[in-house]
Amino acid sequence: MNAFHAELMAAILAMEVAKRKGYNYLWLETDSKLVYLALISPFIVPWTLRNRWNNCLVFVSNIHFTFSHVYREGNACADGMANLGLTLPPIFFD
Repeated sequence: MNAFHAELMAAILAMEVAKRKGYNYLWLETDSKLVYLALISPFIVPWTLRNRWNNCLVFVSNIHFTFSHVYREGNACADGMANLGLTLPPIFFD
C-alpha cells in the first residue's frame, strides 16, 4: 500500500459513511492532490479500488457534492493526525 492508496481509501470510506447515513450534502476536503485529481479523472484510480470508487462517484453525482484541495499545513487537524500516524506501527488490511 502506498500513500495514494491510503488517501484514496480514506476518501472512499468518508463517502461510504455519508451514503450510509443518508447525507444529501457533502464537502470532501483533501490534502492529497492525487485524490483531488481522481475526482476529476477517475482513470488514475488503481484497479483494486476502482469499483468502490465508481460506486462513490455515482453516489456523489446524486447529492450536493463539493470537493476541494487544501495544503496539509492548512489543515491543522489532518497534519496532526498524519504526524501521529508516522509514529504508529504498520497496519495490514485483509
